[in-house]
Amino acid sequence: MILKNYKIGFSLAGLMAVLLPMLPSIFWAVMPPVTTTLQDNDAAIPVIGLLGSVCQVLMIAMLIMLINKEAKASPQKKWIGGIAVICFIGYLLSWVIYFSTAITPMLLVGMAVLPSIYFIGVGLYLGNYPALIPTVIFAVIHIATTAQNYL
Repeated sequence: MILKNYKIGFSLAGLMAVLLPMLPSIFWAVMPPVTTTLQDNDAAIPVIGLLGSVCQVLMIAMLIMLINKEAKASPQKKWIGGIAVICFIGYLLSWVIYFSTAITPMLLVGMAVLPSIYFIGVGLYLGNYPALIPTVIFAVIHIATTAQNYL
């Protein structure tokens, strides 16, 4: 990874990749489930939660605004893209389950794991390797916090 291979700009693919997983959250905000009794999914140590939030913002910004000028298509990227798509579909199906049946701890952990893998896959697919640093940190904190709170 050489930083001179990157430029600041606008990535429509990055923007779409960031916006798509937010659609179920918007739906949840507009029409929250009637029977949810979930506690807040906050980190036990506030500074860890803050680090996760900062990394989430950096991840989003970098996926949208940092562009790899040398990114090339490859068979490996197709596989990575496919895995990301599968995780995204699984995430959407998890939301359908969330709204239609009993909410289980494993469902909630899955709803943290699937988008985390998706965003890592998006970073790899776009060749946006610097974005992987905040993405992986956010993923670890998000999954660990969700597991700690619900398992």
